[in-house]
Amino acid sequence: MSLVGFGQPDDGIIQMCYVVPDIRAAMALWIDKLKVGPWFLLDHFSGVSPKYRGRDSKADVSLAMSFAGHMNIELIQPNDAEPSVWREWIEKRGYGFHHWGRATRNFDRDVAHYQAQGHELAFLAGVPSGGSVAYMDTTAQMPGYVELIELGAGFEPLFSKFYRAVNDDDEAGFTAKLTPSEGSLGLDVNFYDRGLFPPAAFHSEGHQDGMGVCLYLALMKRLFGKRFTLALLDDVVMSVDTGHRYQFCKLLKTEFPDTQFIITTHDRLWAEQMKSAGLVTGKTSVAFHSWTIDSGPMVESNVEIWQEIDKALAKGKVEAAAAALRRHLEFVSTHLADQLGASLQFRADGSYELGDLLPAVLKRTKDLYGKAAESAQSWGNAAAKAVCSSRKDSLSTSNGATSVEQWAVNKALHYNEWANFGKKDFEPVVAAFKDLVEHFQCDACQSFLYVSPRGRPDALRCPCNVVSLNLSSKPKGT
Repeated sequence: MSLVGFGQPDDGIIQMCYVVPDIRAAMALWIDKLKVGPWFLLDHFSGVSPKYRGRDSKADVSLAMSFAGHMNIELIQPNDAEPSVWREWIEKRGYGFHHWGRATRNFDRDVAHYQAQGHELAFLAGVPSGGSVAYMDTTAQMPGYVELIELGAGFEPLFSKFYRAVNDDDEAGFTAKLTPSEGSLGLDVNFYDRGLFPPAAFHSEGHQDGMGVCLYLALMKRLFGKRFTLALLDDVVMSVDTGHRYQFCKLLKTEFPDTQFIITTHDRLWAEQMKSAGLVTGKTSVAFHSWTIDSGPMVESNVEIWQEIDKALAKGKVEAAAAALRRHLEFVSTHLADQLGASLQFRADGSYELGDLLPAVLKRTKDLYGKAAESAQSWGNAAAKAVCSSRKDSLSTSNGATSVEQWAVNKALHYNEWANFGKKDFEPVVAAFKDLVEHFQCDACQSFLYVSPRGRPDALRCPCNVVSLNLSSKPKGT
């Protein structure tokens, strides 16, 4: 015999349940009179595919759980007049004790055992956390029912599936084992088929963070199913590898299409990666920058940042406008260098300046347009070739692109000198770079362009596919 996670035997009584007319009043009474609490309340429960005495059940109850020492205490309040194992007890004997909960690791065998002894199966249902429960009618011999509660790692396979989805490039064979013991829950994970070990034994901090998120998501899906509709993820992937973040976005999109996630992050690159992966859009994301006691945080968007700059210029605050423009260009250029795969001279400290990033982004974009035009030519797609040529010409002739190309030879164009400009001198600089930034965005979804896939791209596109340029030329001889 072993113990379940809260200390009771895994083949004996783990729960005592009472039916009550008012579950909130009952919780308060147990806290006041018996010092049992805190309570965990589920306002609505009906079970998965519930059957009451052989027929489909529509009964809905509220249930609350707490512990008295190692014993789980459950309170149940029927929410309707539907026939149920709880309603029949109330009608026969009133409110009060209802059943014992008995753990079992061999559910079907124990149900059959009780039935062989003449105890009817009064209620059967699956539970969202995995496994099933069965109420055996022992009331002819005992003052209540016996609820058989199936034990088992209901979300182990789900957790492993989620983690593999995020790390399919290096841990496609990942498995995990959850082991309940007295007062704890052990987690061991497979490390490249060399055995099961605690996560911290061999996995990096980033992988461990990924495991934590996957455990949470698996638990929520098993507990709440379709009722898992809202979740707040606060900087949960900060140490997750950049490449795995795209897989994380895919996991949320495919496994939780009906869940609204509120995701916060200090990492602007990650925020843009979510847009590129189609997890969020420009309309469903918001960025904050700087704040004051009086006004609170400032909201930044590609539209509002230009409004902020215009307001600063209107007040003659060129220094403030220059700082805002520089900050936005640093963000945009860093993001585009990553999204487009721009080539930069390596720096061990990873410290790249605007003068390093923007020229590299510009060159990479022109190269991609040229490659897309060659691809269109090879496929005989004159319309696509015209689009590519038009975009390349538009980029080459823009004032912003010209400014980037002259960055190193014309000191007046360098951002370190912007704060010394007059209003009239700086307004053309703002207009030029606004035009340049907008060139890298889709007019429809307002998202920045990116190459896909990242390693060997075959397309330059946006999340909504309004911009979608083929980079793969037709094989010769076909």
